[in-house]
Amino acid sequence: MKAHASFKLCIDNQVIDLKNLKGYNLGAKWQLSILNFVRDFLNDNASVKVQTSGSTGKPKEIELLKSRMRNSAEMTSSFLDLKEKDKALLCLSADYIAGKMMLVRALILGLEIHCVEPDTSFLKDINQHFAFSAMVPMQAMANIQWLSKIDMLIIGGGSLSQTDTDTLIRTNHNGLYQTFGMTETISHVALKRISNPFYSALKDISFFLSEKQTLVINAPLLLDNPITTNDLVELKNNTSFKWLGRADNIVNSGGYKIIPEKIEAEIGKVVNTSFFVYGIDDTRYGEKLILFIENEKHDLNSTQLKGLNLNKFEIPKEIHGLKEFARTETGKVHRKKTVEIFLANI
Repeated sequence: MKAHASFKLCIDNQVIDLKNLKGYNLGAKWQLSILNFVRDFLNDNASVKVQTSGSTGKPKEIELLKSRMRNSAEMTSSFLDLKEKDKALLCLSADYIAGKMMLVRALILGLEIHCVEPDTSFLKDINQHFAFSAMVPMQAMANIQWLSKIDMLIIGGGSLSQTDTDTLIRTNHNGLYQTFGMTETISHVALKRISNPFYSALKDISFFLSEKQTLVINAPLLLDNPITTNDLVELKNNTSFKWLGRADNIVNSGGYKIIPEKIEAEIGKVVNTSFFVYGIDDTRYGEKLILFIENEKHDLNSTQLKGLNLNKFEIPKEIHGLKEFARTETGKVHRKKTVEIFLANI
């Protein structure tokens, strides 16, 4: 695979000549990850190896065809109208698909990409303006005062709480998008503006529902065959949907089926730290809905929850504050592992 003639790579404000790497002080792991991936992408192999995040199962290594990664980059470019020589900012780890695809977009589209250490807060000290970047929700919220330095920002790798979504909307930044996708689909297959509940498919991608009413992604330029997900959606048409939650997260409590993500959207109105709801085995209800908050000293009580738009089945039966949640290497909350640790210590 060849890089676009206009491709320009900058790491910590150093312009990198890939043909002559001597003389650069690039010893940090995050810097080497960037260089190693760029080298891998530009060699003669048809594919590269990518690690999945492990948020919905065990992390695994898969191979992705470079031609399909190029297709994905071009589809994002078409959706967001990215142009040759646009400045992009990489603030994600190049060890995972989101960071790798930022580099692929730069390589294929001829972007000037500036790479900084993956961290939470960093925009305050950057005195440049960028056409495009990608962040996880935690980064977007930590840098919210300075998001105007980026024209178009895609946010993915985890869900945004309703509180965070409302806060982002109030910035009046018209270039904030939320992504939908996974490593297997080579980054995102759909995007939506923060203020819009419905995702729109990238070019040449369509959607339909499985027999179990979960989303099926048809992306011939990215996949050999349509892929069936565990995502529950409201399908508007074959190129647009509203995400409702994960089928594998559904809690059956006393015969009533609860979608945790729907409950979390309401609870997010009164909780301003990380939290989630989860169903644990119960002799009376079959499964009992529990609210876990990443704060041992929280002061939330069931009375406050009763004031939300939740019916009696949807109000958590217990509230537990934990010191910290288990997370994947990409920073996503690992619900199952967090609950397993909690149960093992009671």
